[in-house]
Amino acid sequence: MKPHILADTVYMFIFHKTILIGVKKNEVKNVEKLFEEVKELLEQMDLEAREQPGPDKTKYCNRVKSYEKEVQKLEQELVYIQNTKFIHLGLV
Repeated sequence: MKPHILADTVYMFIFHKTILIGVKKNEVKNVEKLFEEVKELLEQMDLEAREQPGPDKTKYCNRVKSYEKEVQKLEQELVYIQNTKFIHLGLV
């Protein structure tokens, strides 16, 4: 391969990787915003569950707690991914 072709190929590879990483970081920000929206919805659900009578109150409060735990796990996974080299390597 001629040097200028190799240089052009490397440049294009780096250029495309940089764009992909930027897009992926933007996607992570979007996911973080969605987590905030989900938390707000869960707060509303919790308030409504607490207003329910008798056994329904317990049932719905337990469901909301379960959803909150699931969201926490997903957030932890996102933090793990952000803290690893995956994003910096363009693998996520």
